[in-house]
Amino acid sequence: MANDFYDNSDSAQRFQPGTTVRADEVDAKFDQVATGFDDVNIETDRALKFPVESGVSQEFTATILQRRRKVLGFDENGDLALQSGFSYRGDWATTTDYL
Repeated sequence: MANDFYDNSDSAQRFQPGTTVRADEVDAKFDQVATGFDDVNIETDRALKFPVESGVSQEFTATILQRRRKVLGFDENGDLALQSGFSYRGDWATTTDYL
């Protein structure tokens, strides 16, 4: 199964059982896998991370329309929740104070 980090779906590029493989080919394959892990590490470091609690779901079930103009935040219990976000106030006007 191909993914964004490493693609081994081309059977012509795979090592075949019962065949001899050159060391430089094995080394190149390990380099590809290592690069995939490096890319995963970069993505993980950049990701939003929330605490893992047994039995607590961090999944949002809100629809696209329910999530519109919302931000991720925390409710009064400290649980992850959608919060009021942005409200469109029309085109920018010089006589309006914005926060």
